Amino acid sequence: MPENAGPLKKQLVCYNRSDLRTLVWSSGKDVRYGRGLGPYIVKDDKMLLLDDDANLYLFRLEGPQASLISKHEILKGIEAWGPMAIVGNHLIMRDARNLVCLNIGKSI
Repeated sequence: MPENAGPLKKQLVCYNRSDLRTLVWSSGKDVRYGRGLGPYIVKDDKMLLLDDDANLYLFRLEGPQASLISKHEILKGIEAWGPMAIVGNHLIMRDARNLVCLNIGKSI
């Protein structure tokens, strides 16, 4: 959620698309992620989230929750809000100055 989302600011949240007013789950006020409204991508039971500072978070989606598996600083980037893509075993992502292709292996 964005900085101006009140008590949910900078949290990872989930809503059911049939009821966008009722929160299903959130990461909690003690677990906030980066800044900005970075892109995310879901593949099977995993989700990759990129914040504005090019920190890449990997989550496992398990029923009504998301568990953080790892966090990596990919670039010393700025404005890393562009869309990401997964092609085979590779993740393509960018910031305002760089485009990178990461081998993420078969585990995602």
